[in-house]
Amino acid sequence: MQKIVKFIATIILSALFLSGFAACGSDNKSTTTPPQEEPITEPTQPQEEEPPLESAQLYELRVYDVEPGQMNASLAIFDEFFFDMFKDAGVTVVDFFVNFDESKIYYICAFDDAEAEEAAWDAFIGAFLENPELIEAYPEPLNRDITVMERPDLANFSPTPASGPVYELRIYDVEPGQMDTSLAIFDEFFFDMFKDAGVTVVDFFVNFDDNKIYYICAFESTEAEEAAWDAFIGAFLENPELIEAYPEPLNRDITVMERPDLINFSL
Repeated sequence: MQKIVKFIATIILSALFLSGFAACGSDNKSTTTPPQEEPITEPTQPQEEEPPLESAQLYELRVYDVEPGQMNASLAIFDEFFFDMFKDAGVTVVDFFVNFDESKIYYICAFDDAEAEEAAWDAFIGAFLENPELIEAYPEPLNRDITVMERPDLANFSPTPASGPVYELRIYDVEPGQMDTSLAIFDEFFFDMFKDAGVTVVDFFVNFDDNKIYYICAFESTEAEEAAWDAFIGAFLENPELIEAYPEPLNRDITVMERPDLINFSL
């Protein structure tokens, strides 16, 4: 009877891992042929590979609710098994955080497109289901929340590999029809104002279907976090035209996180 229950559980796990997929445009790549000159004059210089963050077209934010008392076991399995399995399967983990107080894991994955996303998770699940000892050891999350996102085309933002140790995940619900205006104000005003105030924006994403903005900020301490937002709000309130132009979010969800001390994960 226990074997039957475990088999059913693995099938459910498969379905959960595959949830949250969405279509995304394909990644267009172009190649150039070097000019034909006299043979072998100088050795050919190897071309540098583009980092995955620059070529990815689709991102996932995965939020796992971990059973109380199981966080250390969950992190150990990510560190000892999952990160290598992700890499082998084609799942690129962009960043990884935890909130120990709320017993939640947050991580961001990158893919070239929706087809690559689906193929990567299929490969990971296949490898996972071939390891009954790992299935037995892994404390299944109480809940998985999976959001598909993209990086918007912004002139004044690029990802920043900041080192915290205090991080915020900020999720803004944007009023329908106001996403373009909101992004324009972030791009033309807020990113510079953040920098001046001491708010380091690590990464920035949107989900146009759900009308949401997701961004991650880094601070050296909770005191620095509070001081930075005080400075930003002060500068914002001194600009009545900006206040008038900015479409206030319908809702803000702010989560404080940290990067756990893991051996096999690095940016």
